[in-house]
Amino acid sequence: MTTKGDGGARADPPVRSRRRSGQSALRRDADLWAKFLKAWTLGSLRVQPPLPPGPLGPRSISRFGDHNFFRRRWQRFGPIFKYIFSRRLTIGVGGFQRARQLFREHGEALSPATVNISAFVPHGHLRSMTSPHHEHYRSQFNLALHGDVITAWDATLRAIALDELTRLADATARGTPPKELMVPTLDRITLRWLLLLSYGLRPDDGTFRSLEAAHMKMGPSGFVYPLGPPQHEAFAELRSLVTQIAASIRTAGRSDAGDSALRRLPTASLEPEVDPTIVGNLIFMVEMGRYDLRGLLRWILKYLSDHPAVVTELRRLRDAGGGLQDYARACVQETLRLDQASGLLRNVVKDFTFEGYRFPAGSLVRVLTWESHRDATSFQNPDEYRPDRFVQPAHDPDNYAPFGIGEHRCIAAQMVVRLSTLFVEVLINNFTWRVVGDGPRFYGKFHWEPSLDFAIELHPRAAADLPVGEALPS
Repeated sequence: MTTKGDGGARADPPVRSRRRSGQSALRRDADLWAKFLKAWTLGSLRVQPPLPPGPLGPRSISRFGDHNFFRRRWQRFGPIFKYIFSRRLTIGVGGFQRARQLFREHGEALSPATVNISAFVPHGHLRSMTSPHHEHYRSQFNLALHGDVITAWDATLRAIALDELTRLADATARGTPPKELMVPTLDRITLRWLLLLSYGLRPDDGTFRSLEAAHMKMGPSGFVYPLGPPQHEAFAELRSLVTQIAASIRTAGRSDAGDSALRRLPTASLEPEVDPTIVGNLIFMVEMGRYDLRGLLRWILKYLSDHPAVVTELRRLRDAGGGLQDYARACVQETLRLDQASGLLRNVVKDFTFEGYRFPAGSLVRVLTWESHRDATSFQNPDEYRPDRFVQPAHDPDNYAPFGIGEHRCIAAQMVVRLSTLFVEVLINNFTWRVVGDGPRFYGKFHWEPSLDFAIELHPRAAADLPVGEALPS
């Protein structure tokens, strides 16, 4: 068969030739579809979910001088938004219920962002461990750091606080400005408390004094990070001391060492030799914990001083002979709601999508703890200091989570609340005070803190109860 056209007749191709060309076209189409589907699977052609809202220009950089930065972002862009922090894309997530859902659905794509102590401690810090090490060591520390260890040392813990606060009152009575003494006083209280509870040695013990001196070398005024040569040297001293204490507990029971976190550890952690990961984490829990607890005690003093009516109620309960401890605990829990607990950080190690937004690998997630505690849908008049919220100790974990959420929640939460409650009781039972200096809050190494100018003038309770909340001329 031929067809007519310009240039004369042209013969049709044979049927077999047409069949072969059709098969080649099908194979080409199949190859193209395979390439397309592969590209779609890998995401190069697929339209990806958007990043959360929020600008990424210079104005998006979080500024530590503005404690309402994240709160305004939440109000403007919603509970999930992006910003730049430390040169990294960071995604803020507001609300504990939402954050728990995020951790449940994408926990494998997140890793804790905390201080790196792997050069000191095998397997690193408990907060940064992953399976199976995290489950193994957390179960041991759950036994060791239970809050009831405080019961055995209640009188000694109170004596430590009373002794240091009395020294502060005496020194200020002799003319030393309280501003110079407050932070070191609270630092000694918290360090001695944690050493006592960790190792079971009394402050007059020679080994206790050596531990205290080594910690003061490691961080003269608080936790030092990044860790340098002085911290390496001090850590080596502490590791040697703690290993000796553990060995003596294992071999001789060390009759002079009372109940402690170290003594409560399973025998397998101490035999045939002390687990260096256990020792290292205990040392850093004390070193980092003394800083955190000292900061909390400063906030407690600040909020009590700013709210004379609360102090009056504490004194009334003291004089009535009942209810002081419960109300003191409520004051601690309300302080934790309003300050000290600022945020939880997680590294995004692989891409995922949550609530329609893309969380890219390499970014950072910040759970907005401080802001979630001030959410009006969770607490009525959220910016007001009202300890009555916590007179009943039960609380909704979707509204209140000062010690974190998920498997890396602070393991010493109960201990922190009990120690802080004890501090309030010692203060109310033995002292009156008034504010002699104050100023704006500032961002410390890890938390917002009361002004370094904030100071109180303590007086023994033998004197008449003094009003609080009024700053005196310096």
